[in-house]
Amino acid sequence: MGRKVNLIRQIIQNAAKVGDVLAEDPSLKTYVNEERKFNISHLMAQDATEDQISWFIDLCKRNVAHFQEDVWKWSDKKKLVQMKAKASRFLVVQELTHPPNEVMPRCGYVNFRFENYEGEATAYCYEIHLEKSARQIGLGTHLMTCLEHAARRANMDKITLTVFTENENAVRFYRRLGFDLDDTSLTRSLDPPFGHECGYHILSKSLNEKTAIALEKKRGGAGEEGGEGTEGEHVGCREKMKEGPGKGEEEELVGRKKMKREAMDRILAVLKDL
Repeated sequence: MGRKVNLIRQIIQNAAKVGDVLAEDPSLKTYVNEERKFNISHLMAQDATEDQISWFIDLCKRNVAHFQEDVWKWSDKKKLVQMKAKASRFLVVQELTHPPNEVMPRCGYVNFRFENYEGEATAYCYEIHLEKSARQIGLGTHLMTCLEHAARRANMDKITLTVFTENENAVRFYRRLGFDLDDTSLTRSLDPPFGHECGYHILSKSLNEKTAIALEKKRGGAGEEGGEGTEGEHVGCREKMKEGPGKGEEEELVGRKKMKREAMDRILAVLKDL
């Protein structure tokens, strides 16, 4: 166990040294939809301006604060701490097709970190948001492709994110991209009834091909869910999780971790036969 912890720590340390996560594939930095052209750039939190951070928080608040109020109170201060954390990174979208002599319009962003989540090297997606004018054109899907590229480059085991259960469009969007309930999620179903009224799902997508195949077999080969949804209407619930679960949730989380260990044993058994 100690050897695995040390290995994950080393992976995270190496990932922290990676600069521009899109540098190895410059084609990902451009997205074209009909006559509209967008630029995607990588930004470390310490290099972000106060104006950029303010816009990140404002867009997040406009997109999902109404979902968050039903689970816990919105906090500008906590969101600021999240986004300015040393390990925090962004993929920022700006539109290139704009009138001459005008600043490129900011259209959206992804906020993520490389971290150790429950014993796995994880690219944790805290936020992905788009302005209304940049939705329904495939840009959200492209941003998630960029995030997956970054995660693979940094040797992460998986991508993990949180999404409010009431945000049905976002849930459909992630399901279509291959995300499913993580073993640490208190909810047991992506469809009502969820099995727990915590208000959010924890979703993940394995980047280990054999593990992904085994998980698909375990789920019975469930197909994709259709529909673009409103790309980018996702919120990271990590600040709530870091405060610790409530008394009832703590007992259930212990049970979920036990289930996770048992699930991993079954996955390893399946992998031996692949």
